[in-house]
Amino acid sequence: MAKDKDKDRDEAEDRNEAEDRDESDEAEEEESDDGEDEGDEPKAAAGKDDDEDEDESDDDEDDDEDDERHASTSGVAKALGVDGEEEEGEASAKEEPAAAPNRAARRREDALKKRRARTGGDKKTSDDEDADEAVSAKEPLPKDKNLRAKELLKRRQEAAASRQSSTAVGLSAGEMVQDSLARAGGSATKFLRSHWKKLGVAIVAGVAGTAGLLYFLENRQESTGKVTDALSKAVMMENAPVLAEDKRPEEQKAADPTPVFPTGEAKAEAVLAAYTKVVDEHKGTGAAILAKFGQAGAYLDKNQADQAFSAYEEILRTELAKADVDVRARAIEGKGFALESKKDFDGAMNVFKELEGVDKVYADLAKYHQARMLLAKGEKDKAKEIFLALKKTLEVPTLEGPQAPHLRQMVEETLHSIDPSIPRPKRQMGGPKGTLSADEIEELRRKFEEMQKQQGEGHGDDAH
Repeated sequence: MAKDKDKDRDEAEDRNEAEDRDESDEAEEEESDDGEDEGDEPKAAAGKDDDEDEDESDDDEDDDEDDERHASTSGVAKALGVDGEEEEGEASAKEEPAAAPNRAARRREDALKKRRARTGGDKKTSDDEDADEAVSAKEPLPKDKNLRAKELLKRRQEAAASRQSSTAVGLSAGEMVQDSLARAGGSATKFLRSHWKKLGVAIVAGVAGTAGLLYFLENRQESTGKVTDALSKAVMMENAPVLAEDKRPEEQKAADPTPVFPTGEAKAEAVLAAYTKVVDEHKGTGAAILAKFGQAGAYLDKNQADQAFSAYEEILRTELAKADVDVRARAIEGKGFALESKKDFDGAMNVFKELEGVDKVYADLAKYHQARMLLAKGEKDKAKEIFLALKKTLEVPTLEGPQAPHLRQMVEETLHSIDPSIPRPKRQMGGPKGTLSADEIEELRRKFEEMQKQQGEGHGDDAH
């Protein structure tokens, strides 16, 4: 019996020693495998060098474009006084890259993922629980069950709104400025479709879209709402209708504060006064520069070309115009319109040539204006030559779609007016954003009346 016990004890010790050796071997294998993985990394990196060299030139070009955009954004932010916050955001974003996990860490992560999948405990549940805990900890909740549920729902909504607001503010200052100014610039051909004097409308129509920018800029000061309110009123007047008599009911007038002007002259006077007030009372701000565009456009509407020219000159002297190509191009274009309104076609031609050199984005628009000046001077053949070349250029499709479709349509319409043998362009469906134009509405109305008349005559014949 004692011999059997000794034998069993010896066998148990042998098994334990074998297990210890196996565990030691596995540990050594893991360390060896980790070493091999780490040793393979330089080889894999070296193997990618050739591919990276092939793409290096493309990457350099992309980097150059990124640098240009960054320089423009930084310049605009600096001109508007918001560059400091952007630099702080970039500095805080620079962190050391995390070390790549080794095999043991990867195995642990896989095991945790499998465990979460089995138990159903995903990150979203954890986040929701944390959010509820934070909301509940804000203040003691009511003891009543219904009141408690309502209060908790209210706090959750407030927390969600706060997170959404913080996300918007999380954009860098440069990104907000760049986005807002892009919308403020708008499409170069939008105002041309209505009337050349509407340069101010083309620029300032985007002011409504820059409300976020203006709030961001002025919220950093004590006088928060004054600039925004004044500029909003000016934009509202710019978009106000002209009606001989305002027949809206009093309820509608109370609900819609948009003014109605009896004449175009009265509207132009009010718009000019509104923009001038912003310019005079808030000098040196981004809002004042945007208002200056509106002021210049109002001068053009009042046929005060010299004042409009001076206003655009003032814009060009600002730091914002030096930093942002769109602002600079629009101001130069405005100078050309002011000279054109004075019948100084040669002077306007020189300004539009200057516009061509500002940026390649404005080259086609500048050529269109130059051709218009030649046409105004009676040099029809030279104008036609430029229009034909421009039409050929705009017909070439791009990856983004047709090039400047509205500008192309204006070029083709002008060519048809010069030479009726050139086909009239196919009209797009209506005015801006696919709406029907006034001519199309009138044509549809006429056809509808004719159809009703024919139907009425047919019913009369049936009666007889």
